[in-house]
Amino acid sequence: MKRIRARGNTVRKLVTAAAAAAVLVFAAAANAANTTSNSLSYEFDNGTTWTLQQNTAALSSTYGAPGYSDVGIVVDLGPLSSLTSINVTGTGVQDNIWVSDGTSGANTPGTHSLSDPVDFAYGFDQGGGTSFWMSADPGGSSAGQVVTLADLRVEHPNGEAYAWVGVVYSGQSVSGSVSAVNGHSVGNRTMSITNNGDGTVTTAIR
Repeated sequence: MKRIRARGNTVRKLVTAAAAAAVLVFAAAANAANTTSNSLSYEFDNGTTWTLQQNTAALSSTYGAPGYSDVGIVVDLGPLSSLTSINVTGTGVQDNIWVSDGTSGANTPGTHSLSDPVDFAYGFDQGGGTSFWMSADPGGSSAGQVVTLADLRVEHPNGEAYAWVGVVYSGQSVSGSVSAVNGHSVGNRTMSITNNGDGTVTTAIR
C-alpha cells in the first residue's frame, strides 16, 4: 500500500521508483519500545480496489495484468507517540507507514475503491525507517512532503502506527519475504506477484 489515491499513473510510477531506490533497513532486532504483539492483517491491491483482511485465503488470485498492484502485511506497531523507527527483517520488500487517528481503513477489514479518498495517513519509507514521503495525510498537512516520525507525532498525537510491508508490481514479476517487523514475528510470510504466459498476473501471500 499504496498508490496516491487521487492518483495518476505517472505520479505513482515516480513515487514507486523513488521508494524502490531507497535503501531499506532490515534489522534482526528492534528497540524494545517498538516491539508489539498487536494485530497482523493482510492487504491486496489489484489496481482497481484494495482490500484489508485478517486471513491470507483470498490473497491468491489471478487477474488481468494491471498497471499497478501490490500485496503485503499490515502490522500494528502501537501508539505513534512511542514509535522510534520501522525495522523490517526480510528480503525483497518495501515498507510504508500508516497512521490512524481512530477507526479507519487502516484497521478495519474491507474492500475499497482506489478512486475513494483514504481516511488515514500513509507514507513511503525513505530508507532509514524514520522519515517518509507522505502520499496522504487527512487531518494533517504533510501530504506531498518528506517528514520525520517526530513531525508525524506532532500532527497525530493520538495516532496509532502501522507498518505496511510488501511487494509492488510495476510490470515485472516480483517476490519477497518478511519474518519480523520491529521485533514482532509475522510468521515468515512470503508474497509474490507473478506474470503468466497468457498476460494475466497471479498475486499470492502465504
